[in-house]
Parts: sequence; C-alpha cells; structure tokens
Amino acid sequence: MDKNERLGNDVEMKSPLVSKLENFWYYYKWHTIVALFLVFAIVICSLQMCSRIDVDSYILYAGGKTVSRTASGGDRAEYARVVDAFKKVSPDFDGDGECAVSLSTLFQLSPEEIAEIEAREDGSEVNYALLSEDTEALRDRMYLGEYYVCLFSPYVYECYREVDGVSLFVAAAGFAPEENELEYYSDYAVKLSSTPFYKNNPAIRDVFPADTLVCLRIKSAVSSALGGSANDENYRRAEIVFTNILGGKTN
Repeated sequence: MDKNERLGNDVEMKSPLVSKLENFWYYYKWHTIVALFLVFAIVICSLQMCSRIDVDSYILYAGGKTVSRTASGGDRAEYARVVDAFKKVSPDFDGDGECAVSLSTLFQLSPEEIAEIEAREDGSEVNYALLSEDTEALRDRMYLGEYYVCLFSPYVYECYREVDGVSLFVAAAGFAPEENELEYYSDYAVKLSSTPFYKNNPAIRDVFPADTLVCLRIKSAVSSALGGSANDENYRRAEIVFTNILGGKTN
C-alpha cells in the first residue's frame, strides 16, 4: 500500500459545503441560537395577538356556587349561559361587532358553609386547595385589575366591605333608576334577586343563589396608577354595566 492510500484510509474526506457549515456553526453557534429564539418568540406573540379578543366587560363572582363550564344532558354549560346573559347588559364598547364578556368565578365559603359540608354523611369534602387558590386570586382582584362589577355572597361582601373604615364599593343608589323596587343589603350592595336583570334571565336565576349581592368596586389609586387610561376606561364601562343590571336596560 502506498503513502496516498494510507492517507486515504486515515483522513475522512469532507465536501467544501460541510466544512463551511462546520466553520459557521463553530463561530456563530450562539448567534444562531439567539436568532432562532427571537424568531420563535415573535411568531408566538404574533399568533397570540391575532387570536386575542378585546374584552368589553369584566364580571367577578365569588361565593359558594361553582359555575360549571361543562355541558351535560344536551344543555349548554352554566358558564356559557351566564356569559350570554351578561352580554345583554354589556354594550359592544369597542365597536368591533362582538360583545366579549370576561367572567371570573371564584370559589369562596364561609366558616358556616365549611362546617355544614364537613358535617354531611354523604362523603362530601371541602376542596381546600381550590378554596385557598381562589382566596388569593380574589384578594388580588379586589385591589388590582379590571373586575369592578362584583357578584358576591354576603360572606364575601362582608370580608371586603371596607378597609380602614373606607368602603371598597361605590354607593349603589346613584346607579339605580329613580323608581325601583330594588332591595338593598347596604348602601353599597343590592340583592341581585331584586334586579330586573335577575328576574328576566333564567340563566342568572338558575345559577346564582338568591342572596347573591351585586356591587361596584371603587376605582383604586393603585389600579389607576398601574393601568392608566385603560383602567379608567374599564371602570367607565363597569359603571354602565352596573347601571344596566340595576335598571334592567338591555342591548
């Protein structure tokens, strides 16, 4: 075997293209990785922006009722029916041709309700994990965020009625019609069952307990500072929805 044959066996022959690719990867590996990451991030963000729905109204419920999002027996899910009912009192504020309502439902129980469930002999248990998670979420929503129209159980309302002697809710009388048969739980909370909205919407009557209260959370300085004009607009919209709930005005 001559010298050239021995070299041919010991040295792997590579094409010029493969050599260039290896050199490129060696010198520009991290540049390429960062570039691919940025492209991926831009694509994902673009898809999310394209699919994002602008919300017209935000509604917050907190109480012992679990609003089902699953349909059964051929009926529509409770959650979907309730959202459709709120669309009747929420205008298409952004004028995009579709009324989008964001309904947040948080599970909250009073100590008496917890004791009642634990005393049952049917094996019922309190979902403490969900209760803890939703308690934290409710605390955040009460001091920050877009949820101003609130539907609360009496227990939840009493928990957040005021802080340091200052009410966290707006006086309801200023949003009610001059002549009304509304039943007030306090100056700041109206019994939902006494409103035209409750009486005229089977989905609302079927889902929310009769003692549920409806109220309007105040616009906090913290929310305004963080949310700016967007927060001011959400509050303005909430005032209109709250007025429509109390007065029975529909789209």
